[in-house]
Amino acid sequence: MQQITISDTQNPTITCPTLAASYSNTTGVCGYVVSGTGFNATASDNCSVISLTHNYGGFGNNTTLNGATFPVGTTVVTWTAVDANGRTSTCSNTLRHQHL
Repeated sequence: MQQITISDTQNPTITCPTLAASYSNTTGVCGYVVSGTGFNATASDNCSVISLTHNYGGFGNNTTLNGATFPVGTTVVTWTAVDANGRTSTCSNTLRHQHL
């Protein structure tokens, strides 16, 4: 009998989007409201990506930033991709929001 062990040694590939240098208040809101998926990271893996989540606690959905409101100031958002075998990769974005 022969035993063969297969190991996943490849971390997921994750890409954070390129953001503008700064953002102004959304009309009628004291903050910037994200519209669409342009602030979301993307990920891929040789096996499969099980989760892609962010750490922005100011928003109740940790899988997208669509609809999130960012306060005036600087906010760092870190995205984490996890593959089917528990391997992880991260990327971070810094959102600068100014009141204009």
